Amino acid sequence: MKSPVIWAVEDSIEMQKTLVEIFSRLGCDVIVFGNAEEALGKLTAGARPEVMILDFRLPGMSGPQLFRKMGMDTKLKSIPVVPFTSQSGEGIPSSLASEWNLVELTIAKEAPVESTIVQKFDGDDFTIPERLILSVANVLKSSPSGLPKVFEDAVMELVNRVMAQLKPT
Repeated sequence: MKSPVIWAVEDSIEMQKTLVEIFSRLGCDVIVFGNAEEALGKLTAGARPEVMILDFRLPGMSGPQLFRKMGMDTKLKSIPVVPFTSQSGEGIPSSLASEWNLVELTIAKEAPVESTIVQKFDGDDFTIPERLILSVANVLKSSPSGLPKVFEDAVMELVNRVMAQLKPT
């Protein structure tokens, strides 16, 4: 079975390393791009990920701007995108988060887009971005490569941990 290919468009070297570490351990091939222009160039040349993790704040073209360009291109709009930021927002949606919502409303309704915005909230241990892992798993489960067994096991373990915390004491 072929490993799913994830693109991480993220300018932070530290976060790139974290994403590669996490998703490689989960059985995926991870390709990182430091800016949106580089990722768009590869997309235009015909390369395709099974899911793209797209940072809000990038040098040059922003994440929402790349997402908008992809949504207006019939060849690119079907690529699943998981918007991502490690910047916390003090409970108020940032202008970038609002821009994602606006972009989402303007994209064709039939485009399969994972629209969960994953943020670092107070108390999160961002070395294990659980919301991001679940969002990517949700996309990969219906991808051609599917969800690798190790990824599926990790998701089940995560769900069991959450369920254990919800049990009344």
